[in-house]
Amino acid sequence: MPLADAVAEFLDTIAVESARARLAVSAAFTLLGETPTRALPDDARQDSS
Repeated sequence: MPLADAVAEFLDTIAVESARARLAVSAAFTLLGETPTRALPDDARQDSS
């Protein structure tokens, strides 16, 4: 795998995991009945799968 492809795949993985983490935090706040003090970015509300 060329280096550029490996870097692109790595960055894509980071983006997906980051979105999943933001969704998990948002879900946790919802389950607790709380509202985060600042809004999450719009991309956190999209399914990255």
